[in-house]
Amino acid sequence: MENTIALNYSDLALKDNGLIKEINQVLGFGNPERAGLAVSRVLHTIRKSLSYQESAEFIKRLPEYLKVMFVMNWKPKEERIQLRHLDEFTEEVLNEDDNSEHKVFFKEVDALTAVITVLKTLNRHVDLLNFPSFHYNLKRELQETMLEVSSAA
Repeated sequence: MENTIALNYSDLALKDNGLIKEINQVLGFGNPERAGLAVSRVLHTIRKSLSYQESAEFIKRLPEYLKVMFVMNWKPKEERIQLRHLDEFTEEVLNEDDNSEHKVFFKEVDALTAVITVLKTLNRHVDLLNFPSFHYNLKRELQETMLEVSSAA
């Protein structure tokens, strides 16, 4: 279980240039708290895949409200993980969710949809796909899902 200071995601949703609100709407959560937790799970998974130097570079790209979410509950000796594919990323997000006090995802397909939605939305805000520390295959898979979604629209 995580030992956390609770963030008020409803307040963050009012200050976040629409990111949490957009994710909440797209995923149909009907609750900014759940959408904020989904964003937090994805940010923490990103954090686990970066070195301290890479994390510092990544933090520079984030708006203030996301910086808080990124560093919450950061353990200095957190083991770095390799994320080469979207399914590995989703699996790690599910692990993060399983180890958290408030569960966000109940099915793997829901987690995958949320991961893609959050990463796609984050990309528009902080240009994730041009961040050099993300593995090429992960970037390629994410680009492909973005193309599939835009061509289906």
